[in-house]
Amino acid sequence: MTDQRRGHAQEVASDLASVKGESITVQSPATPDTEFLIVHGLRRVPTTLQLLRSQVPGTLYATRVGEWTTRQIFAKFSGAADSLLVRIA
Repeated sequence: MTDQRRGHAQEVASDLASVKGESITVQSPATPDTEFLIVHGLRRVPTTLQLLRSQVPGTLYATRVGEWTTRQIFAKFSGAADSLLVRIA
């Protein structure tokens, strides 16, 4: 394999690793806009947090992104307490 092809293969592998993620069901706090902890099993620091499903209107947003770790992240939800399906990647 040429160096150029090897470099491209490593770049593609890195891109795929960043797309891999997991979906987790979490409970948001009873009070809107209260920070809560989400424990995950990615074994790396995530770069993305997405809300996939909620029964109540609201926005999920990331907090303290600089403090995310290979095991936990922080978020807030602007709606009332709900069971949220989130994707972390």
